[in-house]
Amino acid sequence: MAHRRRFYESWLELKQLLQLLRDRRSLAPRETWEALALSKQGALDLLRPLVQAGLVKRIGTQKTCRYILASNASRRMTGT
Repeated sequence: MAHRRRFYESWLELKQLLQLLRDRRSLAPRETWEALALSKQGALDLLRPLVQAGLVKRIGTQKTCRYILASNASRRMTGT
């Protein structure tokens, strides 16, 4: 039962993260873990599979990176 609860919590966190990215257009790593009340590693654990799946893009260098929705990436590059 605890496994199901953790899965459900992760699902809710993913939904919150995607909503934040839609609302704010981009998030720095710190903004992510502060907004979701997660540890740094917890936030990165949520972001990593989204980046690998191509839903979220990481923009910038390691120190100045931001995350954006992949659908926003093409708009940002074209300026539309």
